Amino acid sequence: MNGICKIGKDICNHFTGYKGKIKNAIADSVKTQLSSTQVKDKMASVTKQGLSSLNLPPIKSVKMEGGFVKVTY
Repeated sequence: MNGICKIGKDICNHFTGYKGKIKNAIADSVKTQLSSTQVKDKMASVTKQGLSSLNLPPIKSVKMEGGFVKVTY
């Protein structure tokens, strides 16, 4: 925001809270995308490949659940 909003403090944000609204909208969008099955499956696949290269016991599965990576040996 330019113009009158840039007088000293950002008075427009003080009265409308637009910065917080933008931040929340972006955060919600990112959370939605990261929660999609397609993204979870891809992250699990990449994690499985990376862990397999570390000479760990054979990995049976990798799942993304509730913000955590669940690895089953």
